[in-house]
Parts: sequence; C-alpha cells; structure tokens
Amino acid sequence: TLRHRSPIHHRRRSPPLTARRQPLANVATSLAATRHTRLELSKKIRNAEEVFPEKGLGRTNMESCSPRASPNVAGANEPASNKLAPAPGSLPTTLVKCRTIANSSTTVSIMLFSDRVFLSISQLDGKIGTMLQVTVEDSVIDMSRTYNITTLLGRRDDSLLEVYARQIGERIAALGGAPGCGAGGVDAATGEESGVCPPLLIGIALKKEIRENPENFKMIVDLVIESYKEAIKMTSAR
Repeated sequence: TLRHRSPIHHRRRSPPLTARRQPLANVATSLAATRHTRLELSKKIRNAEEVFPEKGLGRTNMESCSPRASPNVAGANEPASNKLAPAPGSLPTTLVKCRTIANSSTTVSIMLFSDRVFLSISQLDGKIGTMLQVTVEDSVIDMSRTYNITTLLGRRDDSLLEVYARQIGERIAALGGAPGCGAGGVDAATGEESGVCPPLLIGIALKKEIRENPENFKMIVDLVIESYKEAIKMTSAR
C-alpha cells in the first residue's frame, strides 16, 4: 500500500537577528568614519591657520573678501569713481553738431577712433538707422582708387543711402590726414599700408522726403565734412 504523505509547506524563514542588525551596524560604522575624517580635517585646518594666520583658512571671513586698498599702489586713496574712469587719452575724439535742414533738426555725431571713424546722421531723434561701412583703397598698379561700400545693418534696398556713404567717403579720403594714417595710406603707428583712411562706419537715419532732395543732399554732406574737420582739429590739439 502507498502511504499518503501530506505536502510539506515551505515556510520562509526569517533571517537571524545578527543579519537584521547588520545594516544598522554599517550605518554606525560609516558615521563614525565620517566623524573621524571631519575631526582630522579640522585639525589640519587649525594647524594651517597657526602657520599662515593671514590666510584665514577654514572659516568664512567676510572682511577678507571685501576689496582693500593697498597703500603701496598709486591712487589707492582715490574715490572709487575715479578708479573706474578711463584715462582721457584712451577716449575717442567725439563731436556732436545739430543744424536745421529743410525745417528738420539734423544731428551729426562723429567719433574718431585709432582704427576707424564712426559717423551718424540722424533726423529721427538720434536713431542710427542704416549702418554702412566704407573702405577706401588705392591701387599701386594703375593708381586707381576703389570705394567698397557694405550695408552692415538696416535697409539694403535703398541705393540712395549708398550714394550718401560714397560721397562722404570720397570727401574724407580727399582731405587726407585721417587719424591713424599718414601720407600715402601708411599707418603712422606700424608703418604698414592701411588704405587711404581707416574704415568709415556711417549710420544714416534721414527722412525720405528730405534725403531725396539734391539741395538737402549737398547740405547734409557739407555738414558732415565740416564736423569731421572740426573733430580732426580737436584730435590734433590733444
């Protein structure tokens, strides 16, 4: 006869008490190691402070973070506003002139930098408008002069603005003696060829009904050249 055996129920045994306490023991060991590391680090910092007390290691020193004026530096006792002001010789020569043309206030601004000239002609409350660049080059082969006009910003479909820029470039190149250039288009500082004059950055913001008039065109260009001549005199006097 076959004996009927009752099924064996496999019960999940609970881990021993030592195994249940093992993670807690690991946490305690980690905390102790961390505390030991911090104590060792604090000890090293205190030793460093004793050797280098002026460094202020290991603590937040708000006073050491604030800027201090060194007594050995020239101008240390000057106000902060004077320290931040640039040297007068590093500033570009700037001239602003206003005139009424065709019952409209016209403002001409000129800034002479060492490597380029910035001009702005505005009848729209000082707005720059379309920005163009004019470069002038002389050819040593056929002794011809080339004017390169590029629209950098603004309207590219108005050829009249390029005519203004071309005329201003021709008049300034004919004057010669532009800042940074000597005779024959040679850079006065480096002695290298740099063109007849530095690049011209010209901002034009003129009213349409005024800029299309030939008489107004001549008056505006004459005003720019007159202002440019005054700026050159100011540069020579510095």
